Amino acid sequence: MDDGGIAPGMNITPASYAFKILETGSFWFEVEIGQEDIPFFSQPKSGEVEIFEVGKQQVSSGMVFADGKRFFLRVELPNKEGILLGMRGEVGFEG
Repeated sequence: MDDGGIAPGMNITPASYAFKILETGSFWFEVEIGQEDIPFFSQPKSGEVEIFEVGKQQVSSGMVFADGKRFFLRVELPNKEGILLGMRGEVGFEG
């Protein structure tokens, strides 16, 4: 769920979007990568994601994408149990 930027004291009207439901069918871990690292991820790599509050998961590297200024690697998390939006962690890949 996203609060849509609503803060205490703001005026809410029937036309306001006070919150929105996010799609929770899958969870991703996103990590910023340098442009020089893009070729490394051209083929799937085995790795491990550690969500600090939950633990470690074995993963495969996912898709590389850009937001116009930076490059990111999106890794799908196979086990969603205990994971909440915004949790932080670390990722490492072999090779």
